[in-house]
Amino acid sequence: MLDKENTEENVNLNEELNTKKEEQKNEIVKGEEPKKELNVDCLINEDNNEMKIKFLQYFPDKDTRRKVIDSLNHKIAPELYRLVNLVQKMIKEFIKEVYKDIPEDKKENMDIVFNTTNIKYSTLKKEHNMEVDFKKKNILISEKRKFQQNKVLGYIIHGYAHLFSNIKYTKNNNSIIEEGNADIFTDLVINNYVDKHPHENFGFHIEIPYSIESAYVDENSIERTRLYALSKLKIDKKMLLEYFLGDKEKFIKAVEGENATETDINNFNLKEFYKKNKFAFEEIDEDSIYYMKNYILPLYKLQNLVVDLDILKEGNNPTEVVEKYFKGEKIDKMEPEKFEKIIRLIKQINMNNNKIFLPLNQFLFEEFNKLTDMEKKMSCEVITENTLIMLKYKEVSIYCEKLIIEIIQYLINDIERGIKLNKNNKILQRIEELDDTFGMENEDAEESIKDLLSYLRAKIEIASNGHITAEIFFKRLQSTVKNNLNIERNEELAGYQTIREELKGNTK
Repeated sequence: MLDKENTEENVNLNEELNTKKEEQKNEIVKGEEPKKELNVDCLINEDNNEMKIKFLQYFPDKDTRRKVIDSLNHKIAPELYRLVNLVQKMIKEFIKEVYKDIPEDKKENMDIVFNTTNIKYSTLKKEHNMEVDFKKKNILISEKRKFQQNKVLGYIIHGYAHLFSNIKYTKNNNSIIEEGNADIFTDLVINNYVDKHPHENFGFHIEIPYSIESAYVDENSIERTRLYALSKLKIDKKMLLEYFLGDKEKFIKAVEGENATETDINNFNLKEFYKKNKFAFEEIDEDSIYYMKNYILPLYKLQNLVVDLDILKEGNNPTEVVEKYFKGEKIDKMEPEKFEKIIRLIKQINMNNNKIFLPLNQFLFEEFNKLTDMEKKMSCEVITENTLIMLKYKEVSIYCEKLIIEIIQYLINDIERGIKLNKNNKILQRIEELDDTFGMENEDAEESIKDLLSYLRAKIEIASNGHITAEIFFKRLQSTVKNNLNIERNEELAGYQTIREELKGNTK
């Protein structure tokens, strides 16, 4: 049996300890600076996340800090729990891939966001796919996306990126670097994970390369261009993580120079950045993730090709650009491979920013009108191939219908006269590359061109084989049905007429 004196002493000690805990609890609740060494248990048992994060600074010990961070609380909607676990796994793997051994400050910041962010579906404005509430630490996903898990995956990562960036609720208002970097972070995280786990069953399809659905055209183009330049120095991913989880000043100085300020990063200048980082843009890799959703890198690539013209400005005429590239040659002398290269670049730029170039759909009409009838007849093979390139990129005006038909007919006439084509296989390949539609306003005109191309293909195949075969005939029939063309007319042209010609040839 304990003596009375010892019992009273224990009671007094417990009362004193409880009093100290109560004092510290009051200090924590008031947000006051602690007067003495904090008892971590007092902090852990509090529900206020902001208070816990604020008082972390008074715990230098790594293990103690980890206890506090692990005690932070948040809510994840049950239907999103599995997806959120996957997202966090993807992000951790990406950061580990970049650093090998993740710096403790970045790991803490990442875990603080993971352990304080609430994620759920919500009814949002019609045009919004997701929203981030920085103060309440909420990521809200539009209910309309519930059955598009591949998109929800990207939205959650994008939301986490913003919360990483604003871990202390500073709410960065620089939408260029904030939105652009958040999209880039999302693409890098997902593509890295799928690349490392190609056989993992996610329960839904992730198309690779993954690219988040985004309306931030300028923001993506500017930030992807900046990071492309950093990628040549192999510091792009580290600087991106520095922006989100570390020191934003390091990111700013890396992309704009040691003396740069936030004002400098707000004022992106196409020409100046090109000149300052010309070494990085001498050879531009179109397979780079930074090339996606980017009109600036294709523009820089085009500037490398057309050195005699300043194209880093708004409102350029694409006809002038092509003419400069081909040194004044007309379309009948433009080498198709080079022609496609430059048309594709102009198209990529216009798809993302239609201020840089005027519309491209008038180009073919202007070029046709420069040609004489003799030039059309003599170079109908090259002109046809270049025309097919324009049809492939859906850049043909309504006024071109008769001109296109005229050129193709010249080529068919050459074949029927027995003139051997130099690039018959290439023209067949070009026809195969065409989509079901050419983007022409006049549907009847489009159908007429499709019909004639169908006949041209049959003529080339027959000329190449020396005679029509069942294989050629049924291949044409299959293609006709697939493309919903007029079967009667096409097969009369592509089949019956050519069979009749073969029969005539066999009776001679």
